[in-house]
Amino acid sequence: MPIHAFPTDTPHFVAVRTDRIGDLLCTLPALSMLRQNWPRCRITLVVRAPLAPLAQLAQQVDAVIAGDAADFRALQADCAIFFHADASLAKAAKAAGVPVRIGTFRGLARFTLPTHNVPRAANHTRMHEIEQTMRLLEPLGITYQQGPFNAADLYKLKVDDRTQVLPAWVGDARFKLLLQPLTGGSAPAWPLDRYLDVVKQLDPARFLVIAHGSAAEGEQIRAQCPGLLARPNVVAELGTLSLAQLAAVIDLADGVLGASTGPIHLGAALGRHTLALHGPGRGFSPVRWGPVGRRAEVLCIDRPTCEDCRRTRDCHCIREIGSDQVLKRVQAWAEPRT
Repeated sequence: MPIHAFPTDTPHFVAVRTDRIGDLLCTLPALSMLRQNWPRCRITLVVRAPLAPLAQLAQQVDAVIAGDAADFRALQADCAIFFHADASLAKAAKAAGVPVRIGTFRGLARFTLPTHNVPRAANHTRMHEIEQTMRLLEPLGITYQQGPFNAADLYKLKVDDRTQVLPAWVGDARFKLLLQPLTGGSAPAWPLDRYLDVVKQLDPARFLVIAHGSAAEGEQIRAQCPGLLARPNVVAELGTLSLAQLAAVIDLADGVLGASTGPIHLGAALGRHTLALHGPGRGFSPVRWGPVGRRAEVLCIDRPTCEDCRRTRDCHCIREIGSDQVLKRVQAWAEPRT
């Protein structure tokens, strides 16, 4: 049965999202809906420790806790919502006597850990991750029917601490394009030589390109496509930026380009021009994982699915996206408004 009221109008919600950047960002609109329905509530967000600096930018959240430090007895939550089915934390919430526990658990856990289990839609369904997270609010009597791409104003991210040390190039007057070419294996990636094709055709007098990624991804780029980092208008930030710095850099940038990764979702959430390059495979398609934002765009081959994606993540479909298609979108961002 839906829960329409708590003993007071100041319930304490503990939201658990202990996975990746994109997953966390797709959960923030649901937390905004909690705040809209209980304006005086408290919201504590439990995340993986490396993501805490990003979670702290969410204005609808009162406190952020790393998953390994979450003490449900001390938190005294009225409701725990497991947007990520973290069984160890769910067991702790149950042991602490949290009265309402909502989750998307499978197997025996769905009968033993939550008080309300919301079956998670399969990867092949045409349901965006934001819609998936909104479904976990239904046991609370909250139904969101506006569709995922109307949730752009519900992220409530604010990067307001500019005192941290940032690279000198953030003051460059050119159009600053953050490039996130690799995915760490989480999704199919567009070929590196295609990114080089695009960058070669961007006017160095108008565009500054910031190649971003982990240190390991930096080594991969240097080994497989050294010409990309050798371009005169490219600066490399490969394993050099903290997550807090990355958020500040994207907030100061003009556009973000790359495959389906956390920085793409962050660019969309911060209102930057964003272009995500997707394969249509189950679990990776833009229907499920496309960036949501007022200036977010997607390029994906119009095909129901891709067997290469499903089996190996070496997606031939994403390779069918042409460099000219990407170049046209990016150049349009820098055109003066009329």
